[in-house]
Amino acid sequence: MRKVDVAVIGAGSAGLYAVSQIKKKSDNFVLINSGEYGTTCARVGCMPSKVLIQCAKNFHESTQFLENGISGSENLQVDIAKVLEKVRELRDKFVAENIQGGVKPLGDKNIEGKAKFITTNTLEVNGETVEAKKIIIATGTTPVVPKPWEDFRDKILTTDELFEQTTLPKTIGVVGLGPIGLEIGQALSRLGIKVIGIHSKDLIGGLSDRVVNKSALKAFENEFELWLGEHGEIEPKGDRLLLKSGAQTAEVDMVVASLGRSPNIKDLGLENIGIDLDKKGMPSFHQETMQIEDSNIFIA
Repeated sequence: MRKVDVAVIGAGSAGLYAVSQIKKKSDNFVLINSGEYGTTCARVGCMPSKVLIQCAKNFHESTQFLENGISGSENLQVDIAKVLEKVRELRDKFVAENIQGGVKPLGDKNIEGKAKFITTNTLEVNGETVEAKKIIIATGTTPVVPKPWEDFRDKILTTDELFEQTTLPKTIGVVGLGPIGLEIGQALSRLGIKVIGIHSKDLIGGLSDRVVNKSALKAFENEFELWLGEHGEIEPKGDRLLLKSGAQTAEVDMVVASLGRSPNIKDLGLENIGIDLDKKGMPSFHQETMQIEDSNIFIA
């Protein structure tokens, strides 16, 4: 049995930050991680998406060249494959730097394996038992994809798959227009892809102020087609997908699902150690301290 002051489950942004704070108080800790290293932000989130956005912005600015006295912009073309290659090149650099700076220095304090709770202060990892005074759950999230869409999952992209594509089709639907859906939809449209954005609400981007929302709508309506106020439905139609939202229908080649993310906690065994989970599979925790009930377990 390995005894530590703190065990951190998950080597993403939250887990690595937790480790940086723990190191100020104790050298007796472990970081446990299953799956890829490199944080959601570096691998499939903020960082690669901003590379895609910048490439799209560069090309989009060519539409204003002529009015600024620069001719020849009508001959410019986008090579989607090269754009995605650039995104992956920088993404891999971000991930490597993250691992080099945050994970490798930990040495044997970093354990690769899947953690499961045995008791409130005991974990099993790779057949080894780790006993910790405090445990921090920082296992990140997974994109939500509705179960009916699993039948044509090869045509559904989330940010986990988008940047791995070697090319992209001519028409794409984006379902869910929160901040991520909006920025991905705008970038794809600016790269010459026909985009249809669907959102179940009239307010986009997580906005609550209707005056601000009106300005946002005006801006994004100039970028790509918006279908608002109705849930989007998708069904296969030949080798394409049929989008439906209210009375509106259209065919697209693929869909980007931007419907939020769900926490990766269902396989930790929390329900087996007396911690109640709600209908979404989440434990109750204090909003300020992130402490689960009155246990020694904290959740990011």
